[in-house]
Amino acid sequence: MKFENRILVKILIAFLLAWTLFLVFVYQSLISNLMSSLKEHGEQGRNQLQTIFTSTGQTLLDISQNISDLVFESKTKTMDYKLLSQQELSKRLEQSWKIFVNKNQLLTMNYYDKTYQLLGSWGISTAHNQIYASQPDLLKAFEARIGSTYFSCQDICYYHATRAFYPNSFEYGILHFTLPIDEIVNRFRSLNLHNISVLQQSDEMLEVQMLNEDFRLQTSTRLLEYYAIKPLLDQVKIRNKPYLLNNNGALFFVYAFNMPDQELLYLISRDITTQVNELHLTFGRIISGSFLVVLLMILVLWFSLHRLIARLNKIIKILPTIGKGHFAKALEELMQLEGTRRKDNNGDEINVLYNNIISLNQQLENLHSGFMDQNERLRHLAEYDALTGIYNRRKFKELMTTLYLERRPFLLVYFDMDHFKLVNDTFGHAAGDELLLAFVAILKNHSQDAIIGRMGGDEFAMLLLNISYTDAHRRFRAIVKQMEKVKLKDSAATTLFSCIPSIGVACYPSDTGDLDELAACADAAMYENKRRKQDVCAFYTGKEVILAEEKQFSKWINLVLNAIEQNYLCPYFQPIACAHDREIIAYEALARIIDPTDGLSSAEHFITYTEHARIIVNLDYTMLDRILHKAHPLNPQPCLMINLSNLTMEYPGTVKFILDKLAQYNYNPRRVVFELTESYEVKNFSNLAELMNQLRKFGVRFALDDFGTGYSSFSYISHLKFDILKIDKTIINGLLKKQTAGQVSSLHLIESIVSIAQQANIITVAEGIESPELLAQVTAFKVDWFQGYLFGKPQPEFLESFSESLVSA
Repeated sequence: MKFENRILVKILIAFLLAWTLFLVFVYQSLISNLMSSLKEHGEQGRNQLQTIFTSTGQTLLDISQNISDLVFESKTKTMDYKLLSQQELSKRLEQSWKIFVNKNQLLTMNYYDKTYQLLGSWGISTAHNQIYASQPDLLKAFEARIGSTYFSCQDICYYHATRAFYPNSFEYGILHFTLPIDEIVNRFRSLNLHNISVLQQSDEMLEVQMLNEDFRLQTSTRLLEYYAIKPLLDQVKIRNKPYLLNNNGALFFVYAFNMPDQELLYLISRDITTQVNELHLTFGRIISGSFLVVLLMILVLWFSLHRLIARLNKIIKILPTIGKGHFAKALEELMQLEGTRRKDNNGDEINVLYNNIISLNQQLENLHSGFMDQNERLRHLAEYDALTGIYNRRKFKELMTTLYLERRPFLLVYFDMDHFKLVNDTFGHAAGDELLLAFVAILKNHSQDAIIGRMGGDEFAMLLLNISYTDAHRRFRAIVKQMEKVKLKDSAATTLFSCIPSIGVACYPSDTGDLDELAACADAAMYENKRRKQDVCAFYTGKEVILAEEKQFSKWINLVLNAIEQNYLCPYFQPIACAHDREIIAYEALARIIDPTDGLSSAEHFITYTEHARIIVNLDYTMLDRILHKAHPLNPQPCLMINLSNLTMEYPGTVKFILDKLAQYNYNPRRVVFELTESYEVKNFSNLAELMNQLRKFGVRFALDDFGTGYSSFSYISHLKFDILKIDKTIINGLLKKQTAGQVSSLHLIESIVSIAQQANIITVAEGIESPELLAQVTAFKVDWFQGYLFGKPQPEFLESFSESLVSA
């Protein structure tokens, strides 16, 4: 179902519900008004009947008084009342009866003596009048000497009036008058236009026979059948309330009530069939009129809604075009819909929607354009190196895999810049980037048909197709020769040195049919070229070198892991002497593996492997625990110099681990020195400096091990704060070697290092002192501490003191 139809159906349902509620309310109001009107008529009829009874009773009493006056008016003033005979009295009464009977519609007049014996009767049914001799109302009237009225029903219903004769103190009897109920009913009907019925009620129920007689003879009405109305009359709760009764298709209004001091039930009834039919006609006209109004409203609303939705549909049909990204076409279609806008109402919601869609289309177009540009940039970044613009590692491997799947022979060439780290550390990364850009330009110039990629840092790779080893060698020679011309210069334009690449080449599929092995072959050849430098490049010659290296790597990693697990890893301690008094001032803790099969292994055999395998952290943690466990019982606690890899130092949680271990063994942090080396490049000097400062706050000190051998030694001490510098033994041993021309002598290096350390208030340690001759030369440089085999080899226990000869030396 269409949206417009669904809206229309909902509106139609809402209108129908509202219309239905309106009709129910109107009908209930009409019925309520009718019932209120009928009740008002019923109450009015009751009040009118009460008035008629009161006036009729008073009329009868007046008649009795008039008759009494007529009877006694004929006496002479001197006549004794006792002389008035019964015959004379009856004669006068008859004369009076004739005067009033026709005028007042009297039914009977009876005359009783004081013993209630009937002395005379005028009217109809004298035998019937005998019944009233025993009526208590006669005695009541006589004893009270007043007139009274009452109502009674036997075979028929009558209204009675009684009056006693009592001239002076003599009583002659009682006058009794009867008036038929029809007279009262007719008077009521003439005033109220309602039918009325009188029913006599016993203690339990209405008497059927008298009720029928009353309907048939007395009221002259035959509106309702007794058996149709009797169940209602038995319910007292309907009295004094209007009630509607359906009798053979005719609808009657019935109002039942009692009169004071009477045991009769009066029913006022009226045929309201015509009135109800008129009400239904009125209600029908209301239905028709309201239906037309509702229909008109629905049509007007539908017309308005149809126009609104038609305008919306024209705009909505353009949204799929926008969704497909055809923004220009969508804008053209929107411009064609300019006619859907209402010129006379700028605040029209459709206008707002129209303008917003135009704005949205423009924004989406801008976003789409930006997204496409961004997507292109991301694709470029995903495939090309940001610095050099050549393929990155991922894209290069993808292209190499494509050649591999196509089974096309090719040469895989690896390039690695010699001493590039020194360029970054000494001249800065900007100089390093400039050097890499120059190298890439040379590669492109000499290898336009090749696929070139940057594998990371100063490592590059190249894929060469359809080329012989000779041509490849000639090309590599030209590249190296061109790179030798690229010189790094300082601010004074003085040439310092050049940076050339080491090149390794492997061939697919002649060297190997596996891509991973092919990469390992090219890498091995490149490192072979870097190590020997016998030619501009090195072609891979066999798998045995790689396999041997892999076996060696696996051997040492497994040995270290097994040593940690089996407690074969233990600390050895080499003493460090004070240059001033030759006393032991500290111990360097060195890692040793004592394997039952392979025997004793020093750290220099496996440290490099553990760093590459990233298990150095586990090794350092284990060594720290065992060193403190060995040293903490001693008193005083010795000063310990403990080796710590940069990887371990930067590992999350290392600072907490160190502090926890010191607290566990209750070891004074001021007696601990951690030696950091340059074996693994520091990527974030600021982070490492922060970690060192956290430990330094507790008194821990730091030493830079093997100072002077790495390319970034001076960069380390410029970025990090050290307490101790350990001069590498290769520099110390150089004092005994003959220096070649142009080579910086160990003497000058040591002098420079000691001078720098003294200016920075840093302690210096000379490593590798193994002979008295070397000790004599080192002593001249004012180094603070000495370390070497001359003072003691690493031992599992702490050396307490040196020999006297060593001290004297």
